[in-house]
Amino acid sequence: MFLYNISRNRLWIIDSISGFIFYSSSFDFDTGAVAFLGNILVIFIFFKTRLYRRPVNWFILNLATSDLIVSFVGHPLSAISAFRKEWLFGLHGCYVYGFICYTCACNSIMTHALVSYFRYVVVCKQRFVAKVSLSVVMKTLLFIWTYSLFWTVTPLIGWSSYAPEPYNVTCSIAWYGQTPADTSYVWLCFIFVLGVPLAIMVYSYMAIHRHTVKMTEITYNVALPANISSRYLLDLERSVTRICLFMAVVFLITWSPYAIVSLIFALGYEFYNPAVLLPTLFAKLSCAYNPFIYCYTHDKFRETLKSVFTSSSSKNAVGVAKNEELSSSRPGPSGINTKKPNRINAATFKAKSVDSERTNSLAGRSKGPEESVEMTSVQQ
Repeated sequence: MFLYNISRNRLWIIDSISGFIFYSSSFDFDTGAVAFLGNILVIFIFFKTRLYRRPVNWFILNLATSDLIVSFVGHPLSAISAFRKEWLFGLHGCYVYGFICYTCACNSIMTHALVSYFRYVVVCKQRFVAKVSLSVVMKTLLFIWTYSLFWTVTPLIGWSSYAPEPYNVTCSIAWYGQTPADTSYVWLCFIFVLGVPLAIMVYSYMAIHRHTVKMTEITYNVALPANISSRYLLDLERSVTRICLFMAVVFLITWSPYAIVSLIFALGYEFYNPAVLLPTLFAKLSCAYNPFIYCYTHDKFRETLKSVFTSSSSKNAVGVAKNEELSSSRPGPSGINTKKPNRINAATFKAKSVDSERTNSLAGRSKGPEESVEMTSVQQ
């Protein structure tokens, strides 16, 4: 791997990576197809199972929408250009490609950051759980998109710019720019688009870990009476938090190589090695793997997915029953059903007991009232 000072050599592409770029087009196209179909399926299941009824699930829809946009716009343009070994869509196409992909990337990392914060609120600040309403989530999503657009619109109006990346088949921020506007934008971008969300995630998940360890010691203390409900909710919150943390870590792993290479370009150096293309391809995997994570970690997602691809009437009936059960259950603090057992209606119990007592008195029985209970009230 070689590093050259960009001020001495401004080559866009060299022969040593042209063959690698050609074969990368197939990978780019295949990844885009998987991402497109997978995220379409996620959005379909989101509405089919009425997951929109739980406010926190809108973050999942936001991620799926962002990934779908990139798979529909970003992957085809870069795959076609890689096949021809050059950017084919001109300056305006470069601006559109860079703006869309960069906006969706900013949106994704901010979504992961604020999901971690909401997990922190739900687990550690339970008195605020009731305030995590649909309106709060919608305002949060509006903030995420506004924040992302601020950093992606400014290059269109003169603060830095979009330009072809050094291997000339994709476009992004001009990381290698040497003007004061380019330099200031790049460094502030690293701080506020990467550093701040990363700090939020680290703080939130570390606080959750400390709180969970503390609550585990209290809940599972053998000297205390068993509290099945508390243990169940604690295990539930830990499970959901692990899923969110796993998604955030995978996202950071896929984007970290691209961020490191971009930082090296920002420092004034450029790679001339086939490996220079790998960080971009690796970052684009983030659009494709999320549907697989949902399928692996979410029981209802798997059940609905099976019903979608099953043509037998019995399977369809099972799917309908599952959805009806889902809609009738009350979501817990994490948006996962914690369906409570049926309650006994106190008035019915009392009335039945009085009637039974009168009957027994008339019959001259010495026994107490017959405790006949009718289950007439179910808490949804």
